[in-house]
Amino acid sequence: MHDSWAKFLRNRNFQAWATLTFKHQSVTPHRALAIFKNWIHASNRKMFGSRYFNRAAEHLSWAVSIEAGTKKLHLHVLLTVKGKNLSREELNSMENLWNRKHGIAKVEMVQFAEAVSAYLTKVTAFNGEIELSKNFK
Repeated sequence: MHDSWAKFLRNRNFQAWATLTFKHQSVTPHRALAIFKNWIHASNRKMFGSRYFNRAAEHLSWAVSIEAGTKKLHLHVLLTVKGKNLSREELNSMENLWNRKHGIAKVEMVQFAEAVSAYLTKVTAFNGEIELSKNFK
């Protein structure tokens, strides 16, 4: 499963990656995904306005996996926007939004595209689950 996901994601043009942790240890995987999706929604609203969902290409596309091993549960995320380059300012805004409410976020620009798919898929060997946004192409 790991190799299939890595191959699938390798050729995508991801612009940023994120690691998102939670300050509360009692977060379940299901709740973690709900919190993540709310964070994406809030980030889209801030970057593209309240009606961003009416313009399919003008909002964040993402892939997310949950790592719930021996450490605290956390998320690995890849992000992109079709037709737009994410700015450092936008990524800082996303970090701050997460940090204020949920835990610690590290959101960075992709430096080495080949390492991106390995970053996200490292946990699929354990649970095999990666979720993609509906607008993921």
